[in-house]
Amino acid sequence: MKSANKVKMRTSIIVLFFIIVAAFCKYSYRLSDVVLFDKFAVFVRVFIYIGLFCAWAVSINKRILHSQVRKTLVIVAIIMIFWLTVREFKWRLVIDLTALRYRGIHTIFRLC
Repeated sequence: MKSANKVKMRTSIIVLFFIIVAAFCKYSYRLSDVVLFDKFAVFVRVFIYIGLFCAWAVSINKRILHSQVRKTLVIVAIIMIFWLTVREFKWRLVIDLTALRYRGIHTIFRLC
């Protein structure tokens, strides 16, 4: 029983560490003037979030016994990973100004 508590505590500390590192990357991105560090901080934060969602999906797959609930939660985790990936491609990797303009028009039409 003590070893199970140690594993839970270690896992919680690791997850908390990664969340703190992601928060640090978010705030250092806003405060830094160095261009390459900005890009690096953004990608580190995104990869941390994607890694946490992947770990959550694996944890769900191991721990949930009811197959329908397990499949649903794993699908939710996959959709969250996909959404984060698409969101980052949309906001961080678009360099073309025409694409940025169309993205703005799409946002306006989506709000209407």
